[in-house]
Amino acid sequence: MNGLDVKTLADLVVARAKTDTTSPDPNNLRSGWRTDALLADVDNLVVISFNSPAAYTEIGRQVLAQVQDLPEMSALVQLAIFRGERLLPITPEREQMLVQTADGLNKDVAALLDGTRKKRCKSLLDYHVGVFVDACGRFDLAARHLRQSAKEASSFGDKAGVAIGTFSAFACDLKQAILQGEPWDRWFAIFTQILHEVWLERDLGESQLYTQWAQGNYPAFMMLAYIWLGLNRPEMWDCWLAIATEPAPKLGGLFLVGLECLNAMDLALKGSPGVDEALTKAAQLEADAQTKATVLLALMRRALKAGDRQLAESHVNHMPQQGAQHVVALAKRELAQAQ
Repeated sequence: MNGLDVKTLADLVVARAKTDTTSPDPNNLRSGWRTDALLADVDNLVVISFNSPAAYTEIGRQVLAQVQDLPEMSALVQLAIFRGERLLPITPEREQMLVQTADGLNKDVAALLDGTRKKRCKSLLDYHVGVFVDACGRFDLAARHLRQSAKEASSFGDKAGVAIGTFSAFACDLKQAILQGEPWDRWFAIFTQILHEVWLERDLGESQLYTQWAQGNYPAFMMLAYIWLGLNRPEMWDCWLAIATEPAPKLGGLFLVGLECLNAMDLALKGSPGVDEALTKAAQLEADAQTKATVLLALMRRALKAGDRQLAESHVNHMPQQGAQHVVALAKRELAQAQ
């Protein structure tokens, strides 16, 4: 599967899980549990480098079949499967399946013996459910789950978990405001003035997650948000683009595609020649739903400015319906206001 030896990776996790007597550090839930750390390494290889959540899900299923007699390992592996599934395109059928899976996981995690393994699983569950309902467009519910995950991480010294959960929650607050057509100034001010400087730099600066979040997700989100809100190109834009470009080869896969889209939108903000061609090419890439919809939003605005309403409507009609509900809602409002 995509050049990956799924069976060998699954066997490696099984071997670790069946002999693992370690538990998360009470002062930092993210460290200490060897099986959790191994799954994170496999995730980094399969999901990040190879961009293959389907393969990660299959690895999880093969492992799960062999650790059913180990409740904590079973819960941890089910959480890994849930992560892989939520990264796949969210269809109505997949959404229903994931809702049922989350309900089952809630019961399984609640039934675990008290201890740091249970606490780690609970924090992971809130985070993954939060990201899942975010993709479903339920941003207010997502923000609550993500803040709960950050709260649990904070109580056990997981600074990286606090930073990621808090960033993701505020991202959902901003998207909820955009979705509902509400004032977004407060949420955006928090991003631009506080998040990167305080939480991400401080709490991820010594973490392996720094590349993925402080250098990758954060600047990418900021650039997308500037496009959504129709703001002028800020002084920080070049800095964000440079920060996001540096780790792109390490993050690979989907992030490289997203970076190509951001470069096309950079041309649009600069008013450079060849903008329409670059945006049209970017719109055809297999980017994540939010980024793809943002490229189409930029194209829609250019079409409206050129007086081509039919083309503008076509761009909106091609926006992903799952994972970018806030962008779709924004585009439809702008279309209505242009009548």
